[in-house]
Amino acid sequence: MFSNFSNVKKKTLAQILSFLVVILIYPRLVAAGFLEFSKPIINVKVGEQFTIDVNIDAESDQVLSTDVRVIYDPKLLQIVDIKAGNYFPSAPKLDFSQSGKIYIAALVENPGDYQSGAGTVATITVKALANGTGTLTFVCEDRQTAQDSNIAKNDLNATDVIACSQNGDSDIKIGSGSTGTGSGTSGSSSTTRTSSPSSLPKSGIVDDFFKVAIPGIFLLAIGVGIRLLL
Repeated sequence: MFSNFSNVKKKTLAQILSFLVVILIYPRLVAAGFLEFSKPIINVKVGEQFTIDVNIDAESDQVLSTDVRVIYDPKLLQIVDIKAGNYFPSAPKLDFSQSGKIYIAALVENPGDYQSGAGTVATITVKALANGTGTLTFVCEDRQTAQDSNIAKNDLNATDVIACSQNGDSDIKIGSGSTGTGSGTSGSSSTTRTSSPSSLPKSGIVDDFFKVAIPGIFLLAIGVGIRLLL
């Protein structure tokens, strides 16, 4: 009888651990889409202009909108123009008014609409200002929806499904390529948020729930497992 009881405890503990694994990897499973520049490496001369596309890949998801935030070194690069791409029908924000920062907001126009697959969100025209090596860098942090790049899924909560690790930045060598200051004056994913349009869907509600709930669930399951083993 004691042997059977011990087996039951082991089975229950195994089920708890399996549940924990699913909960802990859930945010990674949710994230699917990503952003990338059309040219990962660029070589130009001082004074030259070039264009580069901001592309989105929703992978298997249907998506409603994207916030694209990019930082760069304004001593090396100057943003000349940004034009909307053909992936989303509306791009109410194509903002490069802040030195070293770009903000692009694009979205579907009508309720019930969505986009899928891959395409171009915007095309950026850039001018090389000085010799150096810099980067156009996507500001992105998983499960963060306020200060970084996002891709809103077509679901009830417009869940942010961007997978930051899959984003593709662009390295730019200008002239001799002497040392520049990297990806921008901020040097991190912390940027000042430009006001987004009121029609841009709110995202990240589900992710915020899991961010708060997972530690509590994890500790509770550990406590239950210990009691079963005693």
